[in-house]
Amino acid sequence: MWLLMMWIYWLAQPANNISFQLESKTLSNQKVVVIKADIFFKYDEGRMITHYTYPTELISITNNKGEASFYDPKSNTVVFKRGIFFATSNDNIYLFLRERYSDLGLKEMGYKLVSQKKDKDYIVTEWLPERANIKDNAEKIVLAHQNDLPVYMALYSKGRCEKKIYYSGYSMYGSYFLPARIVEITYVKSDSIVLKKEYSNYRIGMSAQSPYFEFTIPSNAKIITQQ
Repeated sequence: MWLLMMWIYWLAQPANNISFQLESKTLSNQKVVVIKADIFFKYDEGRMITHYTYPTELISITNNKGEASFYDPKSNTVVFKRGIFFATSNDNIYLFLRERYSDLGLKEMGYKLVSQKKDKDYIVTEWLPERANIKDNAEKIVLAHQNDLPVYMALYSKGRCEKKIYYSGYSMYGSYFLPARIVEITYVKSDSIVLKKEYSNYRIGMSAQSPYFEFTIPSNAKIITQQ
């Protein structure tokens, strides 16, 4: 009985370790930039270790405070940076791990739901900032769901669409629905930048095993810059 209760207790625990592979392709000015990485996320700590394997090796460590370290193992050098852009809470997959399927974190960002309608198989919602002075945020966001999962987001500023994001290829891993593909289209002047992210080899909980989960930057690494 004791073993059974311990097994039930273990199953009820959140999956603290999550790992997956990412391949991103950025198309801009008729040029394609490809980046490949293995990502190791300690969900309970908000700590993410990214091992970039292509086009060059680099290891980054970020947390939910926006603190980031970039370590070059070949030269044994490190760069420290800080900014909300680096916060793990802004990562796409982090939102799905928090099961923020309904709003993708928009409420926490200061947006409120102002309308909802059905369009064929989609539920389309419109979101506006609760405060007009939210810095660097879109003035309107349109979000579309299919089968309770987000499939499309559009961000508007100054009366025009500045970015579109598409989510697809969902599968269930543990208790999470995670996408296999996220495509972002950013409109700049008369051109656009397309960022395609392919996620694969998701591993949750006990199946996520790697020494990179505990990776720390060597104490003898040379600090190049600190910002």
